[in-house]
Amino acid sequence: MKTPVLKNNDLDQTSIEILRILEEEFSQKNRQTKDLQEGYEGISLKELEAHVVSSEISKVDYDLSLKALEDQKLVETGPIEPFENDPSSSVVFIALISKRNYVYLKEGGYKIARQAKKSPKKNIISKLLD
Repeated sequence: MKTPVLKNNDLDQTSIEILRILEEEFSQKNRQTKDLQEGYEGISLKELEAHVVSSEISKVDYDLSLKALEDQKLVETGPIEPFENDPSSSVVFIALISKRNYVYLKEGGYKIARQAKKSPKKNIISKLLD
């Protein structure tokens, strides 16, 4: 999987901070490449929010950044489970949904986090766009 090309939808500082925290946890737990590809039980969403939301970063900014990272397939949430249909309904949906208990890095998110770790904060986005 290639690192996503970030054009007009480049990552904001909140997204970069989320990726940095996830990469730090990934590295501290000595996870492997297969974990990025297959998924793993990462940081709880509540714990991540506690690390990110501050006087400088609002809950809204955090939520929007996390959604953008998910949309770009840089992170995923889990665990995944089948959608529970209402037994009394005649309509049946077949789908897998995330319970959103935890969040983890995907390959592209890992690569961006590693690159961001090496770059000064103000130059991160311009380097990612090169």
